[in-house]
Amino acid sequence: MWLAMRGRREFSRRTLVVAEFIGLNFAAAGLCVMAAHIPLSASPMLVLILAMTLTFTIRSVYVPSTWQRTLVLSIFIGAWVVTTAVVITTMIPEGPMHGRRAQGMLVSTVTWWTFVTLVQTTASRAIYGLREQVRLAEALGQYTLEEKLGEGGMGIVYRAHHAMLKRRTAVKLLPPKLTGEKTIERFEREVRRTASLSHPNIVTIFDYGRTPDGVFYYAMELLDGLDLDQLVRSFGPQPAGRVVPLLAQVCDGLEEAHAVGLIHRDIKPANIFLTQLRRGGDLAKLVDFGLVKDVGGGTDPGRSMDTTIAGTPHYLSPEAIQRPRDVDARSDIYALGAVAYFLLTGVHVFTGDSVVEICSQHIDGTPVPPSERLGRPVPEGLEEVVLRCLEKNPEHRPQSADLVRDLLLSLEDVHPWLHADARQWWKEHGTEAKAIGSASEGRASSPTLRVDFHDRR
Repeated sequence: MWLAMRGRREFSRRTLVVAEFIGLNFAAAGLCVMAAHIPLSASPMLVLILAMTLTFTIRSVYVPSTWQRTLVLSIFIGAWVVTTAVVITTMIPEGPMHGRRAQGMLVSTVTWWTFVTLVQTTASRAIYGLREQVRLAEALGQYTLEEKLGEGGMGIVYRAHHAMLKRRTAVKLLPPKLTGEKTIERFEREVRRTASLSHPNIVTIFDYGRTPDGVFYYAMELLDGLDLDQLVRSFGPQPAGRVVPLLAQVCDGLEEAHAVGLIHRDIKPANIFLTQLRRGGDLAKLVDFGLVKDVGGGTDPGRSMDTTIAGTPHYLSPEAIQRPRDVDARSDIYALGAVAYFLLTGVHVFTGDSVVEICSQHIDGTPVPPSERLGRPVPEGLEEVVLRCLEKNPEHRPQSADLVRDLLLSLEDVHPWLHADARQWWKEHGTEAKAIGSASEGRASSPTLRVDFHDRR
């Protein structure tokens, strides 16, 4: 095998895995043949198992391998070991103890190799994990990974810090084996677009890139707090006085994006993060521009998003469902109205047993006024703004996020939420709120719908 491969300098990962598999099985077969020729008096199975254990231990230490690959290899090599044990039992002299000796040899062989498999698989997992952390630390340059904050289907999030700037950072890694190349390309677009925005109500992206082996990563500000979905589910509907300034902040961030031609398309409570200002007040941060649509010119090569229904069902505007190509800033306004409704009432504007049912209500249903749904009064002016944002016809909604903010801040029948109120809330619930936010870091939030009619036949 060495002679066949020595002329080449580089090999693919798959080639190396196959070569390892063939090489180890040839080595195992050779050891088994040798053991079969050792006299019974010299305990051939003990010699074989010790040799196999040593070989496999060296392999686990020096060869980077996932625990799954180690397990598969161990099962195949174990088959050689058990087969050899069966062959050797035929060499046991006939006698009254023949059956018991043969059975004992087989049972002890299987038991011992099962133990070896368990130990080597565990060792591979630990060593491979440490190698991955070292490799990533080297590949990420100035960023040092610290505590893992979470892991989900969309990647792994670490607490990290920058060697020179000493700032607290969250680094998200998206290995191709977890997410797929298309998903990574979408996240790369998200990060590029988000990084082009600079606003206190939009999460700040510090850096992004790919490691030499294709792992996409990006570094963003590390936020302490929780998203608005977690806020409502853990602490219930929020007072109108708090909802108004939070929505006004989101409007500020949205207007920044809309001004450069970016439509978010996935405004929802889980994509609005709530943290605390140093002086004690609430600060809302808009995150996750993964479904952003650029209407300022420029599209993704080879793919138009005009044929794609994208967003979260409970927050989809009617035009996003019926006419995705017509989505503009007013679609984000509709979603913002649905977010306001959820914050005030604790429930979605429309519910249903299926995505189709929910979407049909966005198209034809009439929202129940928040005060009626909540069962207690909601400031009339605020309720009117929310219902205007939820108008089916985009022409009947406020035409910009700036206008929504102005309408909210001009309300006179809303009891104000002062910094003192915010400080008191964070004093009472801050520890619990931050624990809730940290516990869900890196996991998938409420599901996002994406139906691309370009791919349908």
